[in-house]
Formats: sequence, C-alpha cells, structure tokens
Amino acid sequence: MNCLLFGASGLIGRHLVPLLREDYTVLTVGRRNTGDCLIDLEQEWTSDGLPDRIDSVIYLAQSEIFAIFQSSLKVSFA
Repeated sequence: MNCLLFGASGLIGRHLVPLLREDYTVLTVGRRNTGDCLIDLEQEWTSDGLPDRIDSVIYLAQSEIFAIFQSSLKVSFA
C-alpha cells in the first residue's frame, strides 16, 4: 500500500514515518529537500511529481502562514 505523508519532518511525522514503513510504502512530501516528493504548499503546485497510485494520504503539514490561523478567525467553533 502506498501512503503519501505531508509533514514527515515535523514532530509527529518524524516519529510516525519509521512506524508506517514497517508495513507500508511511505512517500514523504517536503518543501525543502526533506521529502521523496518536493512540494511547497505555500505555492501553486500540481500532482505531476507524485506517484501514479496513492492509497492513503496523511496530512501533518504546518506552515508559519497557518500558525496565525486561529487568531484570524472571525467565527467561533465552540
């Protein structure tokens, strides 16, 4: 099974990747020479650099831009 993992170099991702690789083929996505597939999510991108078959996606990516997300909310989700 091919698993595509965004955020593999982060706190959770760097611990999860070795565990997943015991049973799955894990392809990591990074924005700076840190992944099997290089994609900067802060820029427009296409799926051209991704494998033809992906069975699952795990998204753990974070960005400085999204770090301020909560403070910019105008609606409460409480």
